Amino acid sequence: MLFCNSAIAKQWPAIGLTGGGNALDGIDTSECSDGDIALVYKNVNELGYYLIYHYRSESTATEKVPVVIAPDIGSGRWRLSRSCYNSATYVLEDPTTDENFGSIRLTHAGTIVRVVTVVKGTSPYVDFNVKHFADRSQDGTSLFSSNKRANSITTGNVWTLTNNDFTNPTFTASQFLWIRTSATGGTVDEISITVFYVYHS
Repeated sequence: MLFCNSAIAKQWPAIGLTGGGNALDGIDTSECSDGDIALVYKNVNELGYYLIYHYRSESTATEKVPVVIAPDIGSGRWRLSRSCYNSATYVLEDPTTDENFGSIRLTHAGTIVRVVTVVKGTSPYVDFNVKHFADRSQDGTSLFSSNKRANSITTGNVWTLTNNDFTNPTFTASQFLWIRTSATGGTVDEISITVFYVYHS
């Protein structure tokens, strides 16, 4: 079990996210203070890296690995720093109703945590889904249970893991990540879709 003591330090080490012991949820937060930082070490395929978490004493948010971690002992929540997010942005001009575009290869296993879209045009909208799968020629696994509508031309549409917007957010190493569209409306000059994800296993 790991203990936090804000009188001595502001950074607490952990190895892994869950499972108690030396993992992040094994830190006893009874002596932690708001803003304390946990550095979580991960080793994936002999590649070591750190995830940064901030402690929030008043938070009672539902645990959503890897974004929100609930301690086994104590109260509050550990929240993942957005500086740890990876992102992929897909931009398509004049999208049609059956686009199948974009491909990035995900090097490690992880979780999609946030999707943001914005469209340009006259009363535009695009219905879409985010896909991930090891074989790019297949239909793939859908992030959303049903296609979502991107229709904001100003601040964007946002879907998140913590709002339970995703049905299949986790992916395995070496999968591809791409976009499928199913409907459009108005005059759509451009759609931009940014997918934020975190490698954590």
